[in-house]
Amino acid sequence: VLVPRLVDGLCNVSALACGRRSTFALLSNARVMSWGNSFVGVSHSPEPVELLSHLNVSRFVAGRNHALALAG
Repeated sequence: VLVPRLVDGLCNVSALACGRRSTFALLSNARVMSWGNSFVGVSHSPEPVELLSHLNVSRFVAGRNHALALAG
């Protein structure tokens, strides 16, 4: 059973997106943070999505097996 919990270390969150086993937060500074299960492993605390760090992400969505970012 999954139980919701407070995520420490996040502030200025403008949007959240949830995948099957991972969660993403779009911050007001256009950075994307991720935690949960992913293709690179498991993280229990938010970590920056480095692949998107050079982009000005304005929208972010996630689904069962995908995540999409809109930059510009």
